[in-house]
Amino acid sequence: MKPKIDPTALRRHREFGQDMAERHFRLYPGDRYPTSVVVDIMRDSMREPAAEAGIGSLALEPYARAAAAGFIRQWRRLQRAKP
Repeated sequence: MKPKIDPTALRRHREFGQDMAERHFRLYPGDRYPTSVVVDIMRDSMREPAAEAGIGSLALEPYARAAAAGFIRQWRRLQRAKP
């Protein structure tokens, strides 16, 4: 059975990824992050709090991907805007 996806939670996770990108960009503007690495980082950073809340890895995956998408999208915007 597929877990039900909460659209509000997806939006919040995407925003979390965007915020993380902005913080990291200030510190490491020249870095490059492959999509698979960003998804892994988001998944790993969310795993423990999700487990404490009783959320399994299958249910966590769409939210980790949403956070990674927000990160990558914002990172690319910041790189394009860089002088």
